[in-house]
Amino acid sequence: VLNATSYPDMQELLATTELLITDYSSSMFDMALAGKKVILYTPDLTSYLAKERTFYFDFEELPFSISKTKEALLQQVAQFNERVYQQKVVLFNTQIGSYEQGNAAVAVAEKIQVLCQ
Repeated sequence: VLNATSYPDMQELLATTELLITDYSSSMFDMALAGKKVILYTPDLTSYLAKERTFYFDFEELPFSISKTKEALLQQVAQFNERVYQQKVVLFNTQIGSYEQGNAAVAVAEKIQVLCQ
């Protein structure tokens, strides 16, 4: 476990980690698109929603486990079910209309090659 809150390049962290524990950061979606594990730790969820802002999605409908206590977080890490998690991510991506295939850079490069011929 490494607290990397002050690390300057979030994308480097996401590329090297196997499991992201975050609160409300959009990095949860970056990790899910990369097929990596995410657990949300939100002990202040009720007050956050009341005082800060709303979300684009119903928080409870996200494909990520939500822990509101340290004990629940430790239990979710220990009992993480990768198969169930990946099924939830696929369903969520289908529901929101994600068309990510994991090869966007190749597709763009091929279109550029065609245009340059």
